[in-house]
Amino acid sequence: MSPADWSGQARLNLPDNYFPNCIFNTTFHAPPQLLQTNSIAPLARYIHVESRKLTVEGARNTLSWMQRQPDKSLIEMKPPFERGMFVITAWHKLACYRDVHFDELLLLPAKEEEEGVVEQGFHHPCLVAPPITPTSLVDGLIYALPAPPPHQDSAVHLCITLSQPVWHHLDRDALFLAFADACA
Repeated sequence: MSPADWSGQARLNLPDNYFPNCIFNTTFHAPPQLLQTNSIAPLARYIHVESRKLTVEGARNTLSWMQRQPDKSLIEMKPPFERGMFVITAWHKLACYRDVHFDELLLLPAKEEEEGVVEQGFHHPCLVAPPITPTSLVDGLIYALPAPPPHQDSAVHLCITLSQPVWHHLDRDALFLAFADACA
């Protein structure tokens, strides 16, 4: 699981719509029993507590360790992607739609318009979306994404991928089926 507060723009004095390229993310494991109850409150409480355990000192120690590594290309996060793994990752605080700014390297060269006006600016993608990679092939994966404008401040879209055995169980779960019918 990964926390949702990626406030790099404020800390690094970046434009409001700058897509984060400098995220220090924490991960943790939740006991499976938290997912087996009918109440989401214990899981939410666990996520709240665990996602706040990273301290400034802990982050600095990790960054210091990274600086001392002779081959930076070997540094990577390697969570144990194993059978029964369920991943939730929050992207709903990120600008995923128009006016997202990327690195300066994507600055478009100045060009002349028909009226003789020179235009220069960032390349804006149509959509920024989470990747689906081989590491995404776990039993359950949820991306929390922002809703498109004008609802980005009041709604969250959930993109869910589940392995076939998980669907087999959900197709028999009355609570899930009632919720699915209510959302349709």
